[in-house]
Amino acid sequence: MKELYPLKGIVTVLNTPFRTDNSIDFGALKNNVHEALKAGVAGFLVPAMASEVYQLSESERINMVEIVLDEVQNKVPVIAGAGETDLTRSRRLLKSYVELGCKNVLFQIPYEN
Repeated sequence: MKELYPLKGIVTVLNTPFRTDNSIDFGALKNNVHEALKAGVAGFLVPAMASEVYQLSESERINMVEIVLDEVQNKVPVIAGAGETDLTRSRRLLKSYVELGCKNVLFQIPYEN
């Protein structure tokens, strides 16, 4: 495997592809990953604010990260977004991402005013 760090280039934030019933279109997500890899991205951030993250359940977020990790196959880094307004939920997401084998996590510490 090639050396992935230091990270240089564009890290794309994957938008969440929704179906008309508001469920996630995981096939479209896989396609977005493949197209971004063909375009030469240096990595992925998923899910994040552009992913409508606060509309997603914990299981949907975990499924998205798992799919992206599977599709990427260590070609580029995947950064899992654990942004959340509740610290306990952020910690659960972080633990789940690490258990999936994700080596990079964007962890937002919840704040108030």
